Amino acid sequence: MRATEHILFISLSLLLINPRCIGQDTGYSLKKDIEYASVEGHSLRLDFYQTQKEELNSPLVVWIHGGAWRSGSKASVPVKHWLDHGFKIASVDYRLSGQARFPAQVHDIKAAIRFLRRHADSFQFDPARIIVAGSSAGGSSFPKSFSPSCIFPSSVRVE
Repeated sequence: MRATEHILFISLSLLLINPRCIGQDTGYSLKKDIEYASVEGHSLRLDFYQTQKEELNSPLVVWIHGGAWRSGSKASVPVKHWLDHGFKIASVDYRLSGQARFPAQVHDIKAAIRFLRRHADSFQFDPARIIVAGSSAGGSSFPKSFSPSCIFPSSVRVE
């Protein structure tokens, strides 16, 4: 039987964020500045959020910050309240437009997803349940640029 992988792209506006949870401590742990790639001497990093409880095979949200590709940071994660619903979150930095021309930003995010999939066991998430979400450029531009064949091996069927 073939493994079936799912990836869901979500675009968010700030209106969809639960305002009751902004600024609240949801009881999570954070692993900061994990290098997922290095490009031309530029270290690409992500932050990994998970609940204090040991949860195996949780779905993973890959959060892509907004900022019109010119600004922004992985530190801006307005969806931390999703941790309370069983998700783990990887907030990814990418080279901004002042550092690299398009489509370098898309390549960086794809590299982050490949890195995360390779390390799914150590991060304890289900590599078959990855959600790509973001705000502004991270929510509207990146998902349109993705081709599942660039992320998943050719032997995996993507639905």
